[in-house]
Amino acid sequence: MRQILLLFVTAMVVGSCSLTNPSHSNGLSIQVSDATFGTQNRFTATVKFTNDLGRDVKILNLGCKSTDSSWNPSFLMEKFVDARWDTFGAPLCVDLAVATTKLADGESFTTVASMLSDTSTTGTYRLVFDIREQDLTQQLPAQYLLSNSFSIAK
Repeated sequence: MRQILLLFVTAMVVGSCSLTNPSHSNGLSIQVSDATFGTQNRFTATVKFTNDLGRDVKILNLGCKSTDSSWNPSFLMEKFVDARWDTFGAPLCVDLAVATTKLADGESFTTVASMLSDTSTTGTYRLVFDIREQDLTQQLPAQYLLSNSFSIAK
């Protein structure tokens, strides 16, 4: 009985130990705020990326400028319709070779994402970004590419 209890306590201690740095347990956070459809159905939103992955990553950008004159991050906009996420749109830009945005571990980066839309409708949306490992060869897992959901009322 004593050996079983010792084995149980040892298993609990080992099981509670983490091989990852606890300060990096949050992963990558993408928070959208101030989302609106403005004149001519132009969608704009402030986007804050926070990297707690334990390594540097890169955000791919499009070949067009955002409303704040920075490169527009590459994204798809999805709308929640009939209990599922459907593609709503994406920015249309000239394909230019533009620099990526390096997001170092432990750092945050805020920018404005924007696009023109054929329509502006009330609803719940989210943005899906193209974020890659430092060497650009591999996209991060899907859970790190999604922003928070947000509502827009027209």
